[in-house]
This record gives sequence, structure tokens and C-alpha cells, in this order.
Amino acid sequence: LWFDDRNQECRGSLVNLRSNTTYEIELSLKGSDEKKTVSATTWSETFPIAENVSLPEQSDIPLWITRSGTPDGYVVYAPQPGKAATIDVDGRYDANINIDASYVIVRGLTLKNAARNAINISAGSHDVVIEDNDISGWGGVAPDGWGEDLHAAIATSRGDNSRVVRLVIQRNKLHHPRSNANAWDELRPDTGSHHPAGPQATMLWNTGGNHVIRYNEIYTDDDHKFNDCIGGGENFSDEGSPNKDSDIYGNYISGCWDDGIESEGANSNVRIWGNFIDLSFVMIAVTPTQIGPVYIWRNVADRSRRSATTSMADSKRGVFLKTQNKTVRGRFYGGGRIYVFHNTLLQRQDEDQGVYSGLNDLGSEMLNIVSRNNILQVNADYRYSIYDSAESETNDFDYDLYNGRINAYQGSEKNGIEGTPQFGPTGPLGPFYLLPSSPGRDQGVVIPNFNDGYQGAAPDMGAYEAGSTTLQFG
Repeated sequence: LWFDDRNQECRGSLVNLRSNTTYEIELSLKGSDEKKTVSATTWSETFPIAENVSLPEQSDIPLWITRSGTPDGYVVYAPQPGKAATIDVDGRYDANINIDASYVIVRGLTLKNAARNAINISAGSHDVVIEDNDISGWGGVAPDGWGEDLHAAIATSRGDNSRVVRLVIQRNKLHHPRSNANAWDELRPDTGSHHPAGPQATMLWNTGGNHVIRYNEIYTDDDHKFNDCIGGGENFSDEGSPNKDSDIYGNYISGCWDDGIESEGANSNVRIWGNFIDLSFVMIAVTPTQIGPVYIWRNVADRSRRSATTSMADSKRGVFLKTQNKTVRGRFYGGGRIYVFHNTLLQRQDEDQGVYSGLNDLGSEMLNIVSRNNILQVNADYRYSIYDSAESETNDFDYDLYNGRINAYQGSEKNGIEGTPQFGPTGPLGPFYLLPSSPGRDQGVVIPNFNDGYQGAAPDMGAYEAGSTTLQFG
């Protein structure tokens, strides 16, 4: 548990748990004999079903879901058994599906060409499962020709009190929106800004948290880029996206000009792990982490791009982790704990297209980060694997494998290893196991609960432990 002296509270997460399992959890007070044991049960993978609503094979009008199920029985909206179901509104309606209900499942549909959000979830809805759908063609086009900002395949209400909770988004294909986001070197005439704006795969806005986003495939082409892939808002707030008590894992994410995963706002017990992120500027953004802790572990970052004009030049690359803390509207945001464990940054020898920096404050403050067992490989040894301009002693960088420069407080990476990882034979998505002769093999540090069951003398650095199960993306 991390003790937050700002509010005298202990917070933290247990990870790598089994579903539908009851655990006994013992808490002890440091420096005393005081202990307390509590019990908690993880969610079941199986949702009880009360009613199945079969949808027609073809529809050109939106589906409105207003009938709720109960905790003992969800209402499922799906194709007829053995058939497919497509809702194609051809840009004539804002949404394919509007959900104003709770305890519902939307399963196995093909959704096309919504004018705004393909699935729109109303304020107050909770316990909604969106699974095994194929969604494309959503989003509006602004007068300047670029995509309308924040239109998404799956979106929650942007009201101040949306409070959507317990949203499960799993095993969907979210791809090829109607419109296109601008890159960082392309000016938006309507706004006068170079900041990317346009469609997203998911957009959660100041929800109540407790979400799961897992095993989705998010991808597109160069003419239909995302702004962020997984994201939302409001970033500089006590809530944000996904806010708290949420997991983002096992996703394949590709094709945005800004953040592959934007997890910004409270970030209180948010867990981001086991994702493969490609063709993004910032792979993971946690600007700010207002409450914390947020856990970022066993993610793989591949190609980085900032611009379409010079696709992979050094100046057109981005960073793995954006970790800014700063004052906005007269209030300081940030300072929550950020844990960064066992991530792998790739620089494929035949392409050399990865990030130019690993952990980076991007000109702001970097605070309260703990990094361990990461492979922070950047595209050139004169670039920065870690760049903390203020060299804050609130950060704790150690036991990482890095090939770039370290700009941090004196004493950082005392047990780190400067070198280049050597991976065994691998496919496009891995597995990226370190060879026995590679630096970082059996040279990590034990992190209880995060790398239990390692093989060899010590944990391997990076996302993959040699001899362990291969990570699943999508």
C-alpha cells in the first residue's frame, strides 16, 4: 500500500488475481503488531442472463436500449442464433445504439456509420457490457475537413454528473472511423491549434470508474487516424478517464496522433497492463495522476509517430510515458503515485522506429514515480531513456535496462543496466523474450505480487519472463 500524506490515506491494488475467487487479505500496521483481515471476491467472468433480445439481420435505424436487467439477470441484445446483425445508419443518425439502462449486454453486432458516437451510454447507466462487436465508420466531419473531436466508437455522456460505473468493453474490433484526426504538424483552421483532434475508439468522461477495457483490437489506416485510441476526460480534474478502480489490459492499440492510452485525472487504483501499443505519439499518458496510484506494467510499445509528413524521422517521434504535473486554472494537479514495472520499449533493428524517450515530463514536472525492471530502449544513445528536468527526489528509478541518457536526481538507476536487449526469435507481436546472453536476463528485482513465479535466479527485465505464458493482445 502507498501512504498518501496529503490525506493520510493508504491505497493500493492487488493484481494477478483469479476471477470469481474469494481472497483473504491481511493488513498490518508498520511498526506495530496491529493486524486486520478482510475478505473480498473478484468478479465472475459469467454474467447471469434473464432475457435475450434477438435483433434483425439488417437495420438502418438506431437501437434504443431503455429496459434494464437486474444483478441476477442481464438483458442481452444480440443477433438471432446462428445469424449476424448489422446496424448501418449511413450517417443519418448520431448513434447506432443509445443505452439508457443498466445490467445490459450488447453482443456480437456490426455497427456502421454513426454520425457521432456508435454506442452512446447515458448518464447514470451502470453494469453495461459491450462485447464481441465490430464497429467502424463513426464520427462527424468538422467544417475544416478534419474529424470532430472526441466522437467515439463507445462513449459515455459528457454531462458534469455522468457517473457511469462498471462498464465492461471486451473483445471488440474498433476500427476505421469516418473522419481523420490531424497530426501535430497539421494546423486545424477551425481552432487555430496543432494539437490532434478527432475520433477515438473509446471516450469516457468523468465517470464513476470501476471499468474493464480488455482484449479489444483498435486499428485504422493513415486516412482515418484517431486522436487518442483509449481516452476521454476531463484530464485536469479529480475524476477524468477512467477515474478509479479500473483495468485496461490485453488490448492491441494502433493508429493515433496523440495518446495510445490516455489515463488522466484521478488515476486512483487504475491498472494498465499487458497492452501492445503501436503507431502512436505518446504510448501511455498519465497527465496528471491527481490521486493515484496508477500501475503500468508489462506493456509493449512499438513504433512511434508524431507526423505523417516525415514518418519516422527522429524529430517526429514520441515518448512511452507522459507524466506531467502542473497548475491549470489556478490549481495544481498531480502528485499521485505512479508505478512503472516490466514494460518493453522496442527498437526493431530492421526499422528503428520506436520512441525517442522513455519516461518524460515533456517540459513540466515529473513527480512520485517508481520504476523497476523496464526495458527503456530509445532510438539513439544520446536521447533520454528517462528525462526528469527538475530531477525530483520524489521519483525512484532503479533496476531498469536502458540505452539512452538518464536525466534524474543523482543516484537514480544505481542498480540499472546500461545496454541493449537481445530478443529471441519473435513475430510482429512477440513474444519478446530476452536471450540467455542478453543484458536484463535474470537481472531484475523481485516485486511481490507483480512478478511472482519468475524463472531463473531473478526476474527478467521487460514485459516477458522467459518460460512464462505469452501475453495476449486483442
